[in-house]
Amino acid sequence: MCQQILILCNSTTSSSDHCLQQHVREATHDCGHTLDLVITSADCTPTSLAVSSLQVSDHLLVAFRIPANKPTVEFKTYTSRQWSKFDMCHFEHDLAASELATTDSTDVDHLFLLYNSTMQSLLDKHAPPTAVRRRVRPQSLWFDAECLQAKRDVRRLESTYHITKTLVCHRIWRSAVVQYNVLLRRKQECYWSSRVREAGGNARELWKTVSHLLVPQTAPPDNFSAQQFSAIFKDKVDAIRSSMVGSSALTSSQSCPTLLHCYSPVTTSVIARLLGQSPNKQCSLDPCPTRLVKSL
Repeated sequence: MCQQILILCNSTTSSSDHCLQQHVREATHDCGHTLDLVITSADCTPTSLAVSSLQVSDHLLVAFRIPANKPTVEFKTYTSRQWSKFDMCHFEHDLAASELATTDSTDVDHLFLLYNSTMQSLLDKHAPPTAVRRRVRPQSLWFDAECLQAKRDVRRLESTYHITKTLVCHRIWRSAVVQYNVLLRRKQECYWSSRVREAGGNARELWKTVSHLLVPQTAPPDNFSAQQFSAIFKDKVDAIRSSMVGSSALTSSQSCPTLLHCYSPVTTSVIARLLGQSPNKQCSLDPCPTRLVKSL
């Protein structure tokens, strides 16, 4: 979809300075002016371009074809558990009969290994893992908390419709979809408008913003290894140390007057209270979801 663009241009600097080409070489208005432009990068040339009149406007129709390759679709395989088949009662029964619930060992290392192995085996039994293939989508910088909540509401209403199969639920769901799309469009327009205003008179930042709009952004690679992560921190530390060569060492006369001599034993109720107050956060190294541990 193209629309008319009004530009105050200088023929000697407008296109060549930014590696752009203007391909319309004839008048596109009844008064003989060229007001409708087709501007592309230097390495992209239209395969065909024709200017014709439809007798419905004072502007002529500019029809053109540009060779464009559709970006390749990238997919990533995730591992997810089948929580729809999870039965809490059966899980608690097997957990109570496991060695983790009956052991009398006080060896911390043994208990940690036993906890990990027991939880892993029970979850594999009651919520077996499965491979899910999902499409990798580029990050939308304007997608904020309001958009996320609207997306969740749409998914919830869609699930309600698929369960009830009623006409009322279908209308509510489709209305929420329309409102969600309007919200995304408004957020996108506000974001890029603010980026253009922030650029101000900085032509470099302005063209950088326009480039993000014209060129599809690819998703960043997710094969970031632990060695690369460690190397980045090592390079940062080395750079800081090299910049501080010759500077005087910092000294502090303040010290902590309190000494930690021993640990006080805690009860089971205290641990349960602390776990109950903690947020439901977890990582891939946790053998069991935090919400499941807190519900036991």
